[in-house]
Amino acid sequence: MPRHLLNLTDLGSEGLLSLLTAIATAAVTAIFGVPFRYYQCWLSWNWLGANLGLLLYFTLAGGGGGFLAWLAAEAAAVHPTAYPAANGVLYGLLAGAALRVDISARPGKSAQDHYREAASILTKCLTWTSNALDDVTSRHAERWLSRCSPARLVDAALRVKAHIDQQPAALVTKNAKNTAFAKLIPAMEMLAKPEGDPDHAEGRYRLVMFCTAYYVKEHLPKT
Repeated sequence: MPRHLLNLTDLGSEGLLSLLTAIATAAVTAIFGVPFRYYQCWLSWNWLGANLGLLLYFTLAGGGGGFLAWLAAEAAAVHPTAYPAANGVLYGLLAGAALRVDISARPGKSAQDHYREAASILTKCLTWTSNALDDVTSRHAERWLSRCSPARLVDAALRVKAHIDQQPAALVTKNAKNTAFAKLIPAMEMLAKPEGDPDHAEGRYRLVMFCTAYYVKEHLPKT
């Protein structure tokens, strides 16, 4: 690895400016890399946990991604413009694109190969964080649905049914919709039986698990 990359404490004001700009740009780019409905879903089900998870996500995407992009550019001595801040913006934008590609390790590693491996590891960390947000959402949704009265649980199931029904055929085929309704509607009928009846309990469990899985899969916010 080039020697000057190891002496980060010797950065001049221009190098520091481009680095900080790259980090900030990568963090902002990461915000728009996640669909808005994901934020609505995560935050509505668990405000504190979602904020902590998103803080980790943007720290990894901004701090890690921006730094790696800047480091790779310095290693290759790539300075697209004469303005450090503009270079930092470009590095940050490139980081946003690079972190969406999982690059495999290669034999005979060069300095650039190490950067690629680091980007690949960082991508896995971002994926893990996103999956963790979904897992936490799933637990909270399941807990909330389990506490619902039968009438409210049916309302939640009807919401899911309506959401499935309005999906365009290009996204959800008619056969897929019929398969989902074949699971959902019988469970609603079982829930209508008197409490204490085994079918009532089974219908509740089926609806809770079906709705939970659908909420997380489609990232539906809590009502």
